[in-house]
Amino acid sequence: MVLRVRKREGGTPSPTRLPTLSVLMSALFGVAAGLAVWFALQVARPTVPVVVALRDMQVGHVVRPDEVAVRKYPPVAVPPDAVRKPEEAVGKTVTGGAVLQGDVLRKKRLSAEGSLEASLKSLAPPGWVAVQLPEGSAQGMLGLRRGDRVDIYAETPTPGGAKQVLPVVRGAVLLLTPFQEGAKCYVVAVPPDSAQALAAIDVYGKKVSLVLGPATGGDRR
Repeated sequence: MVLRVRKREGGTPSPTRLPTLSVLMSALFGVAAGLAVWFALQVARPTVPVVVALRDMQVGHVVRPDEVAVRKYPPVAVPPDAVRKPEEAVGKTVTGGAVLQGDVLRKKRLSAEGSLEASLKSLAPPGWVAVQLPEGSAQGMLGLRRGDRVDIYAETPTPGGAKQVLPVVRGAVLLLTPFQEGAKCYVVAVPPDSAQALAAIDVYGKKVSLVLGPATGGDRR
C-alpha cells in the first residue's frame, strides 16, 4: 500500500491512502470480462438470412439485383413471409405499397406478374381496366406519379356540330407516366365503361388534358 503524507492544519502530518495499481487493474479486467461476455452472447444469438431493400421502391417497380442485399436478423424480427434469397425478389414487381430502404422484402408485396398488371391490381379498384392515353398529352405534368387520381378532359363534339372540352373520365388512376422508366405515354386505370371513349381518343390521334386537384388527387378508393 502506498501512503502519502498530508499535513494537518495544526502542523502534524497525516497519512492518506492512494489507490494501488492492482485495484485499477482489477477494475479494468472486470470491464473487459463484461464486454467479452456481451460479445459472446451476440455471436451465439441465432440469426436468419433475409433480403432487404437498398433503396426506396414504389409500387410497380421491378426489383433489380443491385437493389437488394442479404442481412442477418434475429428470428423474432423476421416476418413469416420474408424473402430469404435475392433470386426470390429480383425480376418481381413491388405491389401492395411502397418499400423503403432497409425494409425486409416480403413475398406478399412482390408479384411475378408484369409491372403494369401488378400496378393495376395494386392501385385500382377491382374490375377496372388499363388504357393508354395519346402520346404527347399532358407533358407539363412533371410531378404526377403512380397512384395519383386525375380527371381526363378531351375535345367532344356537341349535337350542333360545335366542339367543346369536357371531362371524359373523373378519378382515373395513373399506372404509368412518360417520366417513369422510359414510358412514352400515360397509362391510366378506368372503369370498363369509360375505356371505349378513351381508346377512341387515342385511335383518332386526339390529345387529352389531365387535371389534378383537391377533388382528384390522392387515393379516393
